[in-house]
Amino acid sequence: MDDDQSELDEEDREMEKLGLPASHDHFEAPTSSNWPQTVAEAQMCWDYLLPVLASFQSKTAWHNLHPDIETDKLATLDEQAGLRAQLHHMGSALEALAVVTRASDAFMTSQDSRALELLQLQHMMAVIFISCCTDPTELAYDSFLYDFETVLQRIEALAMFTPQHNSATKVGFTNEVGVLQLVAFVGAKCRVPRIRQQALELLRRHDWREGNWDGISLALGVEGVMRLEGQWSASCAPKVDCSDSSFLTVPPVTPPYLVAHSLSPSPTPGLMSTTPVVPPPQRRYAWTNMFWDFDRRLLTFEYSRVTPDELGGFQKARWE
Repeated sequence: MDDDQSELDEEDREMEKLGLPASHDHFEAPTSSNWPQTVAEAQMCWDYLLPVLASFQSKTAWHNLHPDIETDKLATLDEQAGLRAQLHHMGSALEALAVVTRASDAFMTSQDSRALELLQLQHMMAVIFISCCTDPTELAYDSFLYDFETVLQRIEALAMFTPQHNSATKVGFTNEVGVLQLVAFVGAKCRVPRIRQQALELLRRHDWREGNWDGISLALGVEGVMRLEGQWSASCAPKVDCSDSSFLTVPPVTPPYLVAHSLSPSPTPGLMSTTPVVPPPQRRYAWTNMFWDFDRRLLTFEYSRVTPDELGGFQKARWE
């Protein structure tokens, strides 16, 4: 028993050296006194923080879809503020690590350099979704246009130096966390057509898989949001059709969900000309699910309108 306790104490001391929580503690972001000194240490810190962020985002998404259930909004906002503070400290740590390593000649390998850039990109997107996920209208995302644009520019630059981009070393699959989910998030949450189109093109060019994700499928998911929100036109379509998916439907559902028969998946030119550059809350949809329908052999995407109707229900849509 004493030996086991000694091993636990030793493990906790090692965790503290890296600025990570002990086995019995909650996560605390690294401070300037214990910032990670290597990319590997930074990755460990991020791996501990990411599940906490994902849990908060999932919880707020559920509350947004169930506004009739009473919640402690002040506690939620307090938790959000705490997570944003932790992200601020983590961002400072990543930036300090980037400055130090880039200033050291040949200190960082190309693999480490790419890993650090990916961490910074993931951190930028985490700041956005933690800042905005408590807003059920998703209008908060509109204030992050510059950040969305910066993320896409950095991803495009990063992609030039990946094995997937090099025809001589190109691979079709990787298990590592990459950029596809980040680009899809931009396409789903940034309502500026120009940025969405850029995200769509990036996904179509990334013709490899990252774990469960591939660029073509994620591009179709973004396309579904654009169609539902009235931002789709012939100019958005790929030059070569990469999928048989061709229609959006609002499936028959039971109350409180209503079927909107007037939903126009592919707006006419006249509608496109009168559609606001950024759709209002009542026209916004959240991409909620993506799965393979084994019975019908179809890739299926599901969406929910972010604002409830007059009866309190959320309109559902399906893209197949």
